[in-house]
This record gives sequence, C-alpha cells and structure tokens, in this order.
Amino acid sequence: GGCNNTLTCNRMTVAHIVYDGKIHLAEEDSPQNSDDHFTVVDKDSDTFRMVRTAITLNTDAIFLDNEPDVLKRATKGDASESAMIKFVQPYRDILEYRSAAKRLCAIPFNSSNKWMLSVNEQEGKDKDEKSLLLMVKGAPERILAMCTSMLLEGKVVPLDMKLMESLNLNLGKRGERVIATAYAELDRSMFPPGFEFETDPPNFPTGGLTMLGFIAMIDPPRPSVRGAIEQCHNAGVKVIMVTGDHPITARSIAKSLNMITMKTKEELIEEGLTVPEDYHDAIVVHGTEMERYSQDDWDHVLSHEEIVFARTMPQQKQEIVHQLTALGHVVAMTGDGVNDAPALKAAHVGIAMYSGAAVAKEAAQLVLLNDDFGAIVQGVCEGRLIFDNLKKCICYVLSSNVPEILPFLLFIAIKIPLGIETIVILSIDLGTDLAPAVALAFEGPEDSIMRRPPRSPEQHLVGMQLMLMAYGTLGVFLTFAAYFAWAWVFIDYGFPLDKLLDSGEGWRDDWDDLDSDRIEYFRNLCMENTHYLATGGNCFQDFRDYRDKVLGQAQGAFFAAVGWGQIANALIRKTTAASILTPSRFFGNPYLLLSFVSEVVIIALLLYTPGLNDAFLLNGPHAKHIFCSLWIFPFLILWEEARKFLARRNLRGYWNLYTGF
Repeated sequence: GGCNNTLTCNRMTVAHIVYDGKIHLAEEDSPQNSDDHFTVVDKDSDTFRMVRTAITLNTDAIFLDNEPDVLKRATKGDASESAMIKFVQPYRDILEYRSAAKRLCAIPFNSSNKWMLSVNEQEGKDKDEKSLLLMVKGAPERILAMCTSMLLEGKVVPLDMKLMESLNLNLGKRGERVIATAYAELDRSMFPPGFEFETDPPNFPTGGLTMLGFIAMIDPPRPSVRGAIEQCHNAGVKVIMVTGDHPITARSIAKSLNMITMKTKEELIEEGLTVPEDYHDAIVVHGTEMERYSQDDWDHVLSHEEIVFARTMPQQKQEIVHQLTALGHVVAMTGDGVNDAPALKAAHVGIAMYSGAAVAKEAAQLVLLNDDFGAIVQGVCEGRLIFDNLKKCICYVLSSNVPEILPFLLFIAIKIPLGIETIVILSIDLGTDLAPAVALAFEGPEDSIMRRPPRSPEQHLVGMQLMLMAYGTLGVFLTFAAYFAWAWVFIDYGFPLDKLLDSGEGWRDDWDDLDSDRIEYFRNLCMENTHYLATGGNCFQDFRDYRDKVLGQAQGAFFAAVGWGQIANALIRKTTAASILTPSRFFGNPYLLLSFVSEVVIIALLLYTPGLNDAFLLNGPHAKHIFCSLWIFPFLILWEEARKFLARRNLRGYWNLYTGF
C-alpha cells in the first residue's frame, strides 16, 4: 500500500487556475499539452482577484524564512497549502493581507468532510459595515455540491455543473491535484460586529455558495519511484496506491509511474470495447464505494492485477490492510497522519514518514527518513540480502559437519583408523571455518535478488533443500576428498586399504597395553608391511610409533583436504544463482579473501609447529599428501557453476526450487 507523498517529491506547485469557466496557466512556463491553448492568468480579473483572496485568507500555511525566491522558501503547513501561498505571495504579502482582513472563525480540514472553511472580515476602515466573507476550499465534488452559483467575469450567475465537472476531469487526467474554492457573503444585519460564531454545529450557512474556481497543482513524481515500482513488480511485490486524490488524478499519477499499465473496465467501455466477464486487469476504486462493500466485492477488487484506491479515508486504510491480510498477503502500509496510526499498526510492517505525525511514527515499525518510496524497495532488497547471507553462512558451516561425523561412524562400523580427532574437529569449527563464515555476511546482493518471487512465510532459514545441499552433496564431496588424501598417506606408508579394515581398535595404544588378540593382529600387519620392514624397525613398540606417525600424517592430510574443500565451498557460496567467475564477484568481498589466508595459516600452524601438532595429535604430511586433494577446489566450483547456470535459465523453475536453497 502507499500514500502519495512517498511517491512524489512533496514539492507541490500550482500549475493551472480555473476561473471564469476557463483553464488558465498559473505561470508563463506552466505545463501544457500541444493541443492546449491556455492563457496566463490575468492579474486584473475580478474573479482571479477573488480566488487570490480565498487562497490567502482560507489557508493556515506560513513561510519560515525570507528567501528571495519564493518557490524555494521553507513553509509550515501541508503541501497543497504551501504551494498555494507560494503562488499568491508575489501578488500580495500573505501575512499583511491576513492581518488586514481578520479571521473570525474557521472549520479546519478533516478527512470526512474534505474541506476547510473560514469567515473573515473585509479589509478597510468601514469593515464593520462591509459584509463578511465566508470561504471554503476542498475536494471539487464536495465544494460543487455546496454551490448554487458561480462567479463569471465579476458577475454571479447560476452554476454550470457540467462545465465545472468537465474542467475538473480535464485537470485530473493530467495527474494534477485539484482543489475547488467557493465563497459567500454574510450580511452584517444577520452577523453584526461581535457576533459569536460557533462551528459545531455551525450557526451560519454552509450551502448556497458561489463557485470561484479550481486551483490545480502538480507534485512531480520522485525520480527514483518509477524504477522502484518496476523493481517491486519484478520482485513479485504488488504495489497498491491508496490516496485521498480524485480517482482521475490518482489514475493519471499511477499511469505515469507504471503502477497501472493496463486499462480499467471504465476505459474499455469509454473506448467502446467489450469487457470480458472475469476482467481483473486494473481497477480504480472510489472511497465512497468502499463503504458499501460486501466480502464478495472486496474479493473481486483484490483479485485485480493493478489496484488504485482513490478518495480514501484514513480509517478505510485499515480495512484494506485487513482484507489483504485475510487473503494471506504480507502487507506493508505507508502513512504519515494521526489517522493512519491504526492502519500502520494493523499491517505486518507499518512504514511512517519522517515528516509525518509523531503518533504515526510511534505506531510504525519503520520510519522513512527521506520520505521516499525508493527506500522501501532498498529495504526489501536489504532484507532479502540478509536472509540470503545467513543461509550462505549456515550452508557453509553445516557442510563440514559430514567429514567431521563420518569418520566416527566408519570407525564404529568397519573399525578403520579415525580420519580426524575430536580436538581437530574443534579447530575446524572454532578456527578455520570461523572467519569465512563471518566474511560471507559481507557479500553484496546478486542481480537476481529483486527478480525472485517473495519467499513463503512458511519457508524456514534452514529448510530441506539447504540440508540436502550441505549434507547430501557438498558434505559428501568434502568427505570423499578428505578420505582420498587420508588413504594416499596410508598406501604410501605400506598399508593397503583392505588391511585397514578392523585395524582401528588399539591403533595408538602402547604395545604393553594391547591384549593378546590385538598383539597378534598388529604383528601380522607389521610382517606384511614391506615399506616399514625396509626401515629395520621391530614389530613391537617401534611399529606402534610408526603407526602413530602415519596416522598423524593421514589425519593431517584429511584436515588439509577439508580446509581446501571449505575454501572452495565459501567461494561457491558467494552467490545462490549468479556465476562467481567474474572479477567483480570473485574479488568483490575482500574480507572473504582475507579469511582464506587465515584458514591456510591456521592449517599450516597446526600441522607444522613442533609441540602444537603433538597436542592436536597431528603430524606434518609431505607436500604431495597436502596437495593431492586440491582437485576438490576446481571440482566444487565447476559443479556449482553448472547448477547455477541451469538455475539462471529459470529462476522460478523446478531446478532452482529443488537444487537451490
């Protein structure tokens, strides 16, 4: 959901003034289409002078500084009023005029009546004899309903409703915010000096007014909004416009921002086309219709692809949130007024404007410091990135669990010597794996991050796909590479793999501590090991020391292989679908590259530092045993690149769904 000042610059300027039944340009350079023939306002026209009076006296906005360029002055007041006082200030100073024609009473604008009223004296020495001016400004359809006549070239004539409605429609189609203004004179015989005005209920007439004209303002869309809305559509985020503007204006703004790209039912009828029965492309809903909606009506409206709610009351925002939530949507609602607070609280994410009311900011979970819709999209992107990076870290850390657990299971099942000791497992989890896991949190977003549909609220951080990837593929590959290096060491030291079955029990025990069965077993193993016998050692304690050294080296090679695999694993975890084989991706996270250095340093220290390697029951393997498992590096990268290539072909397809995480 959204309200207009997140989409626009909040820099309203008056573009057109309607008086004497015609549209006039507010300034020489006001926007006009090629087929328009508007003239600039005539400052001497009686009707236009009356419009300026109504703007000056029936507004509350004020200037906060004396910047020579009026348009650049800071103001206090809402955006529409600020634009109006900037427009009339050059004709006559508003504060001077307001003090000359004193205000006697006022009914402030509120969202239910959608107009503001003030009663002022006329200026001059004989102000007590001159009739009072009652002025109203607000939504054109409300003001027109209060009028019976109009001011035309200084004369009061009957109201031409059709003409005024067509002028309002013309300006609305241009995406301009139209405010109507009307007045009445209150006779001094009925309202003498000192008359006590009451506003609730009013003790003065508020109908039978004389129409003055329209003030049409433009609020240019923020430059970032159109792109941001496109990003939302790509990301599967539905943007619904909720505004107090007239439906025609709202539709025009929505079209200029690509929030509505299809035709509404009304437009199809206008063009004489047939409307399909189940038509649900685009719809513009008027706030007054919503008051009479049944559940079926709501379901029909919310089934449309593109939706704009116009002329809405703040309390209707809450109903929109409830209806969307009931359909299972996750709703973020923006708002800035006091009346928006309930809707902000009802939404999953309430987003308040920094320039808005304090109550709205308290009710919201997010406050937009720059009031810009684009910031919401950045927030969605950032949220997805954090979720992605957490999953990358978890997948990376879980993968090394398989080569840590499997050696113990194999030791129990087929009694082969342990591939890794418990203390070395701790050095992987708290040493080598730590820095890359933290560094993965610094990965930037992928290009596809805002082209994916939103994840389901039921989707967990660690789901079945992530478990399958960590334990079922990557973990298995790491284990295979580690046992490959481990086996190479044993073979090189004269222990064929078939002879290792059943040999794990008592492998490191002193000769004197072995029972007779194990003594017999290891003596036979010694006799068959020609590599060992060539060294001239005996088949007692010396052979035990030899076995200890070989196992230390085999476990060192196992440990190094897990390290190589985890470096490759961290690299492939940089992205979920994008290729890592581009310089910007590969070298894009310096923290990750530094973490690899720390990983290699830790492995080297634990393997080759005298005393330290003894503590970890390791022994520095030969270079060939250290590097024989390096094939895991290109293998993992090519494996993942192939998977990602197929995933990129259809980000929403089954392959990505079941092989991604």
